[in-house]
Parts: sequence; C-alpha cells; structure tokens
Amino acid sequence: MEATGRYVRETVGATGPASEADQLAKLSEIRACGDISDEEFRQAKEKVLHS
Repeated sequence: MEATGRYVRETVGATGPASEADQLAKLSEIRACGDISDEEFRQAKEKVLHS
C-alpha cells in the first residue's frame, strides 16, 4: 500500500493533478512493476474514476 500512497503524493505534486488517463497509466505502470497488487490497483483505479 506504500506504493499507492507514494503514487498519490507524486501525482498531486507541484504540477497539480494529472488527468484521469495519466493517473490510470501511472497506476498501470506501478502494477506492472509489481509495486502494487491487483487489488491495490483496483482500489486506486476506483478512487481515480470516482473523485
């Protein structure tokens, strides 16, 4: 779950929020690297799509 928290901090960083597509792409990269599980990906994706 630490990777998810790190992702959120990076995404909301100084440049402001990224688009939904950018956020989902980044989440996908993080999952592909094995830094988050499929379940963590699903939860983070839901947050992106419903925020």
